[in-house]
Amino acid sequence: MNSFKYISVQKLSLLILRGISVIAKFFFTVLYFKSSESGFGEYNLVAVSILLLVYLLGLDFYSFANREILKPGANRQKIIFNQFSFYLLLYILLLPVVYVIYHLLGFDKEYLVLFYFVLISEHLNFEFYRLLFVFKKPLAANINLFLRNGLWVLGAVIILWFQQEITINQVLTYWLAGNIAALVFSIFVILKKRKKIVKSSLQIDISWIKKGIYISIPYILGTISYKTIEFADRYMIDRFIDKKAVGVYSFFANMANVINIVLFTLVVSVLYPYIVEGITHQNSELIISNSKRKYLSIHSFL
Repeated sequence: MNSFKYISVQKLSLLILRGISVIAKFFFTVLYFKSSESGFGEYNLVAVSILLLVYLLGLDFYSFANREILKPGANRQKIIFNQFSFYLLLYILLLPVVYVIYHLLGFDKEYLVLFYFVLISEHLNFEFYRLLFVFKKPLAANINLFLRNGLWVLGAVIILWFQQEITINQVLTYWLAGNIAALVFSIFVILKKRKKIVKSSLQIDISWIKKGIYISIPYILGTISYKTIEFADRYMIDRFIDKKAVGVYSFFANMANVINIVLFTLVVSVLYPYIVEGITHQNSELIISNSKRKYLSIHSFL
């Protein structure tokens, strides 16, 4: 009975965090769209481009690394160190690629630096967000998401409410601030109550990274293909019509995404670490038992 109470409180916390984010995004979308349809369209093109490039920066390497972490006896410190060392290398190598893509999309050079820092911080937060789920901390993961996807939006809403206008520079600045807050929080949670860092774990394992790249290639190809199909419409609308039309289209697309957010928060985000753990240990009973228990807790909460 106590476990159900705990789970219900956790569910309530998750729902409140996502609820605030959704409401903030709703007002941000409405006010920004009302302020400038073309400006809102440009913002959506920038946001979608960052999202797509986040996947490119990570190469879906987490799909390999997170499963390695869950293996019995895994050296988690070494895995995480190598994982993020690989990301650092990718940031350096892909900087010219990001610049070329940025130029081809026709974005203003004025916010190129902000764009790049938001991109890197967004990717790092994606990885910490996933790690928190692997460590079975869905509430902390959703706090991370709230800080980078909800709190800064509230600041933007205040600007729009009083000034009735906002620039891409301002939006990216608020976004970066939210990302930095989320990074600080996530690092604190992951380091809290962890074992003392062992120097021998802080070694680059080239063979392990090569293995991860080989395994991740099919995943990143599938992800990029899927996400390109999902978001290509915005670029086509911009190409054949204008940014005002992108703004109108994005406005209704964002409204339709609310149901998906609720389902992910209450179901997928809680079951994900148990599914991955069950697959890693080849234990179908672990998946089934945890899925039933989580389903009952969700049902009792609703």
